[in-house]
Amino acid sequence: DAIVLYPETILGNPLKSERVIRYFGNKNGVLVDEVNCSGREYVISHSRSIHDTADQYLFFAYIDPVFNPAKILNFKERKFSSFYIGKGNLYTNPHYFDDAIEITRHWPSKKQQLAILLQNSQFFFTYDSWTNTNVEAILCGAIPVYLHNGPFTDDEIDSAEFGVIPRIKFNEEIRVDDDFLGNFEAQRIELINRIKLVHFEWDSGVLNLIKNVKDKFY
Repeated sequence: DAIVLYPETILGNPLKSERVIRYFGNKNGVLVDEVNCSGREYVISHSRSIHDTADQYLFFAYIDPVFNPAKILNFKERKFSSFYIGKGNLYTNPHYFDDAIEITRHWPSKKQQLAILLQNSQFFFTYDSWTNTNVEAILCGAIPVYLHNGPFTDDEIDSAEFGVIPRIKFNEEIRVDDDFLGNFEAQRIELINRIKLVHFEWDSGVLNLIKNVKDKFY
């Protein structure tokens, strides 16, 4: 009677379940070979930009409060920049910056330490276009510079549940002046407000998921 939930990195149905949920946290076929979903399975996607025919979307929008400080340093007070590769090495050959601090999945090991780094970074250079670290950087006031979009287009990034992500795109030439910084700050505040709205909808989304899955399988 059990329902089995597989992430998109599990191919086939190794547990031979008659009730299968497929969960997509990334685009189908990006991390492993493409998963073939049957009509008998229930498909959940983290975002509408990941799977355009999912049965349900459930976007987890929680951001740790340490990444939303009451006051942020202005651009000129920040002493360095940082960079992040993440899943970027799946899509391109990343460049390592000798004059910036590298952030990895394992370092810093504590969120408070990561927040300190981001709150003191002028720019956050990222090869991973689909990671919460990009959003955390923005909330801390660091300007993200997307060096590669990975499997996503600019439209897919900006049409996801968080809406437009303020950033410098890899094919743009931007003058970081007072106008740019003022616009970035306004977009940062708008993003914070959208995150609150999406997070507020989480509980109702989970309850709706439970109902839909029961209707599907029982």
